Amino acid sequence: MRYGPARVVYSGDKERAQAFLPKGLQLLRNAQERQRLGGLNVLRDYQVLDDDSYCYVILGGGMAAVHIVAGYAPSVGEVEVERNVIPDFVSGVIRNGYIESASRWEGDSRRVLSQFHPTLRCAETYSLWGKKVQVPSYGYQEFERLAVEPLQGFPELRNPATSGQAAERVYSQYTLLRPTMYSGAMRGLVQALMGFGRQRRRPPAKDGQSRGREISLYEKIRSGPAQTDVDGGTPPSSRSTSTYLTEVANEGLQVRYDWKFYRTHGLTRAADGRWWLVEISGSAGVIAMPLPLHDATLSSTFRELLEQRGDVDALHLIEQFGGFPTGEPFPKAGSLESWIRAGRVVRLAARADLAEFYRHSPYSSDMGWAFNLRGDEAHNTAWRFGDDDLQRGVHYAISLQIGAVRPVKETADSPLLKRLERMRDAGLFPDRIDAAIWKAARMSAKQRALAIGTDEAVFRYVDALALEPIAVGSARVSRVSEGFLWFSPAAKQDNGNIIRFPETVLGHLVSHSMQPASRLAEQPALCHTTMHVFFAGNDLKWVKFYWVRESSAPAQNTSDFEDCMYVGQWRAHDEAGTRRIPMMFYTNDFDHREELPAGTVDTHIESKDLGYSSVDVIDFGPPYANEGSVTRTKRFLRRTEVRRVSSPDLGSGVAVPFGDRESYYYAWRRGHAGTEREVQHEYRYLLDPHHYEHWRNRAPWSGGEWSSGVGWPPSEGEEPGTSYWIRLEQHPTGYGPVTQRTVCTPGVRHAHYNWLAGTAWHDGNSYSPYDCGDAADEGPWLSGGEHATSLAYSVPEPPLPVPVRELSPPGGEYEVWWISSSTLGQIRTHREEGLGFGLWATPSPTVDTNLTQYIEATYNCLGEATSARYGLNLNGGSRAVGVPQYPGMESRPLTYIGVIDGG
Repeated sequence: MRYGPARVVYSGDKERAQAFLPKGLQLLRNAQERQRLGGLNVLRDYQVLDDDSYCYVILGGGMAAVHIVAGYAPSVGEVEVERNVIPDFVSGVIRNGYIESASRWEGDSRRVLSQFHPTLRCAETYSLWGKKVQVPSYGYQEFERLAVEPLQGFPELRNPATSGQAAERVYSQYTLLRPTMYSGAMRGLVQALMGFGRQRRRPPAKDGQSRGREISLYEKIRSGPAQTDVDGGTPPSSRSTSTYLTEVANEGLQVRYDWKFYRTHGLTRAADGRWWLVEISGSAGVIAMPLPLHDATLSSTFRELLEQRGDVDALHLIEQFGGFPTGEPFPKAGSLESWIRAGRVVRLAARADLAEFYRHSPYSSDMGWAFNLRGDEAHNTAWRFGDDDLQRGVHYAISLQIGAVRPVKETADSPLLKRLERMRDAGLFPDRIDAAIWKAARMSAKQRALAIGTDEAVFRYVDALALEPIAVGSARVSRVSEGFLWFSPAAKQDNGNIIRFPETVLGHLVSHSMQPASRLAEQPALCHTTMHVFFAGNDLKWVKFYWVRESSAPAQNTSDFEDCMYVGQWRAHDEAGTRRIPMMFYTNDFDHREELPAGTVDTHIESKDLGYSSVDVIDFGPPYANEGSVTRTKRFLRRTEVRRVSSPDLGSGVAVPFGDRESYYYAWRRGHAGTEREVQHEYRYLLDPHHYEHWRNRAPWSGGEWSSGVGWPPSEGEEPGTSYWIRLEQHPTGYGPVTQRTVCTPGVRHAHYNWLAGTAWHDGNSYSPYDCGDAADEGPWLSGGEHATSLAYSVPEPPLPVPVRELSPPGGEYEVWWISSSTLGQIRTHREEGLGFGLWATPSPTVDTNLTQYIEATYNCLGEATSARYGLNLNGGSRAVGVPQYPGMESRPLTYIGVIDGG
């Protein structure tokens, strides 16, 4: 139904809900005014209407939805078939989940669920081999027993289309509902319940005098009495009321447990190991009752019979929950207090204890309380505007504790009990009579004796009587943290720092705007705020938003450069400006927060030893032209690479997917405004610290007595044969009157006479260390007496590599990761290089064009099989992994039901 631009949806008791319409429209008008004043694209609001009724509105992208929830729908009439004591269930996966007319035979008017794929074990149990019974092909098939529509109280699970061909599709409860929309052990419970559907039936007798009859795999099993407590009394009744069983027989088992923010159902284990159903809501507070189970499945006899049959799937339910769950919800508001007085329902926390939390708005109506696997903790997040117009995000926790069930002696047969049953059969006190009957079996003889007078007087006495709760329990509500949320009201939300949540009512992700309610609001100094929480098993996972107003820090310049860089590698990092921490999301799985400068210069120097490139034999000038030195030089090749990055940046985004309360997608990007890369090569040289002297007889530089000689040795510029006088002298270090350049013995002090300079003394030193010379030092390399001239050589320089200078435009890369409570761990779903950030850089819906985003995830929650389907990117495809992995599981709506251990 639409009122102007708003869509109004009723859940539960439609007549009661319609009576609250004026309050719902008033809440809508108030929210629209807040949206207008704050310039917000998306806004949600909530109001409690009475003990089990509430209203919430969602505004987003020009759309408005008003959802009024008033308890549960009224009960249906007479049961259509004879019920079976123990129902059976199926296991497998469902695609689409539409309800269609049967297509097997012409004229078949039955309604069936399309595309159910049983597990192999389920197909063998029920002989589900498709049309050709002889061929064991257990593919997708039509299935009548699963043609169950969503509960009337969950209109968001029905087809939202109002016109066109799409509006003709009838959604089953398997089209949009996923077990993974719940948390903790509740996920497995819902997956089990979704396998029951409608029980198979035998048609009524042809005489028309008898009703049809439900049939079951277990209809011939006589399970015996239920297991008793230590004192011999039976456990507190977990049996469902006759009213509920009638509804299940007529409509099929519809999941009645809620997953949403305003009312969340979960499971917790009591001290004795029993599972209890828990409700957390703004209208009821925190209440709990033993998980309703089929009595006939509680006995050890039933377990033994299942073991004999090898019924693995049924045994899994017994092991997990203690019996077959019935799916019955908490009593309706009209009878809830009666059940609390009876002691079967225990109030763990009053509505007032949760009032502070529920004064906040949800990030999405789908974000219910997240239970851990034990069920002793539940966490949730929400937000509000403060008096300063700034947003605050809060994180709350509830600690749950329930003691062992108190053994109670039941009186199965008493006049009071029979009288109350007659009242029920007569249709008296329909909302509360079941609680009175349940209570009467536990009243003492003295209490029963006081039940006298008219039927009304007896009922009112029993109804008002308060018995001790069947167990003692408590729930402690606490605020874990509170922090600011901020995004500049003057900026467009297009930098990717956006978190999105699923909104089933709208059918798309809705991003949360962190802008203040007023453009004049002052920036907070620090945002360090938890926005999403769930448990992976019993370990808390969280997503936090982080931003610091004054995040500048001094530049961090680092370098291992040194004076002597000839062999090895060295790096230097220089930063421009001051460092800042960008606005980011981070989690306890991913933390990419980083202080970034305005720009960076990274220099990498690598130098290699190319060996000795030359040995040089040098003659000294006059008056020592008959002497000289012998040295060698080492060549080094230095490579210098410089990388410059302008305006480096980081961004992140988060999406909580449709279909999975216990996961999120985390996207992060690293970008820049441009880069530059330069590479240059050069040769560098060092002299070996070890050097040597050489000496020879060379006219006219040798002194002493003169004699004549012809042609030896020629002076510089003279032709051989010229006559001159020369006296051949002895080599100073004892190698004879040599005429070739001969190395002097290293380290020997010696003297020789030069006729021009006189006597010269030499200390014989051949080692002269200097800075950086070690890189060219490989130890002594000559000895006395060697002919120096023959040692000389020179290796030409090889051509150097061409210098490189590369300029890159703005760019970067981004990745998307899926984190969940499944056993698959962290999965990277997408990686892309480039400047963009995909749809992660835009809100959903977009402000101007109302473009929306979608991503989902789901996986098996009951059984040993690891099978999942997750999205690859926003508005991208999906991928199915694990076993089973039937054809087509990567597309269309997908739901796991029953117990799945393999293919």
